[in-house]
Amino acid sequence: MIEKRRDELKPGDVFASSHGYDLLVTKVQDTAEVRTDERHVGIVGHLHADPAGSLRYERYEAGSTVQVYALDEIVATRTERAEQWIRFGRLSNQEGRLDRVEERFAGAASVLASLARLAQWGRESGGESYTFSGKRTLVAS
Repeated sequence: MIEKRRDELKPGDVFASSHGYDLLVTKVQDTAEVRTDERHVGIVGHLHADPAGSLRYERYEAGSTVQVYALDEIVATRTERAEQWIRFGRLSNQEGRLDRVEERFAGAASVLASLARLAQWGRESGGESYTFSGKRTLVAS
């Protein structure tokens, strides 16, 4: 994970938005606030860092900073989430709740499918981003 200015984000960078969900950046555009002469940046990205997710536009002060995730951090988080779904599926099966087993395993499959879409998107479009470039730098604490 590294810290970047929002106006320096690149397509493919993934960060936690101020609304609490991960955003896969697809476009960064410079905007100016006419009334206050402040510089802002408009960021367009896919919700939940899933290329199949809805696009969202968010506006921030240009110089504000954000923590950008490395791909291995995203993989670790999503793998853990899929494992949780599988554990829930096993518990449902042990409890004889077969109606819930399919739902739980479908949840795991959905998480893993979103990760596959993210990896493919990164190969095709995320080359300059921190998330997909393979460059790792520690954030100064």
